[in-house]
Amino acid sequence: MFRSGLEKSTSASVLLTMEPDILRKVIDYIYTGEIELTIDNVERMVIACDVLQLNTLKTACESFMLKLIEPANCIRLMKLSALYQLKVLQRNASRMVKSEFKHVAFVDEFKELSCTELIELIKNDDVNVDDEDVVFEAVLGWTRHDLEHRKECLEMILAHVRLPYCSRNYLRFIGDKEDMLTAKCFKYIHEAMAFQADTVHQHEMSSCRTLPRKNFRTKSCLVVVGGLTTDQGKEVSYNLCHYYDEDKGRWELMTELPPSVVGIYSVCRVEGGLLLTGGTSGDVTDKCWLYNMATKKWEMMPPLGTARYYHRTVSLGDSVYVVGGMDVEDKVLASVEHLNLKRRQWSIMPDLQHAVFGSMVATYNNKVFVFGGRDAQDVDTSLLAGV
Repeated sequence: MFRSGLEKSTSASVLLTMEPDILRKVIDYIYTGEIELTIDNVERMVIACDVLQLNTLKTACESFMLKLIEPANCIRLMKLSALYQLKVLQRNASRMVKSEFKHVAFVDEFKELSCTELIELIKNDDVNVDDEDVVFEAVLGWTRHDLEHRKECLEMILAHVRLPYCSRNYLRFIGDKEDMLTAKCFKYIHEAMAFQADTVHQHEMSSCRTLPRKNFRTKSCLVVVGGLTTDQGKEVSYNLCHYYDEDKGRWELMTELPPSVVGIYSVCRVEGGLLLTGGTSGDVTDKCWLYNMATKKWEMMPPLGTARYYHRTVSLGDSVYVVGGMDVEDKVLASVEHLNLKRRQWSIMPDLQHAVFGSMVATYNNKVFVFGGRDAQDVDTSLLAGV
């Protein structure tokens, strides 16, 4: 401070603003190495440590505040830690702001965020909400807090809200009731409703608003898809999907299968949902469907190159492989097809060494392995092949 050449280096005296009780505790700490940190004094102590360059004590204050983080104060602690370079505290407070967003968004400190700070927060993929209704409502609450000065920021903020993942009823309610929305805001709402309505072309509507948040994509659950059941002693196709709700401890209905899907299709898990291919209802189909877990809708994908049933599918990264099966003439197939999920394009892979249906497939070490099944003579095979 005195060697920098700035004004303080030439002043006869320098005023350091510090509260007497804090300074007294700091001096005692310097002589004794001991200090009592409390909820009431720790934030003021951090400021004093920063002025006096007492890094060891500042680290002790950071460790103390780590135990205090909760939804009611995590925004304040996040800002304080950024200002005074408390990196561990900043990381943990920031994590809580995002993980507990549905609680944090309605505390008073949230309403004091600047427009820039709010945008940076809601842009983050790690914001943990069940759907985007909470984020939209939080943004509206922030705007109402100082409507005169913040209304002009609203459309800039809504450009980063994942509106397509709001519930349809909420979008309708907001569109009818909210008088602070501008024409640009309504454009974003109508865009979201169009995205929800047109599941076939969703992949063509790409923006920062159409990307699901991480918790939309990574929630995992056990899913059972279709199959056969009995009706009056007869086997019939079962066209429902169920998932196991761990919180409730029971199976819940997830969705119905697309109407054209009947039986002997193949299903595999892909990021964000399920991919269903082929099958037969008397006529063998080449159709391909993607179930989007975020929108809870089936989307029609580009069809298979070869209509097939009794085949198997497996996903590996951004790829899906369709292996073997039978075609429309009940001919056993050796063909393998590859789907690039990002481009939504099918391509033909080299054939298996032997035609097979009803095999098992698995991935390991970035490869696809095909086990067993039945051959063209309807005989069990010990086939093991790598793709």
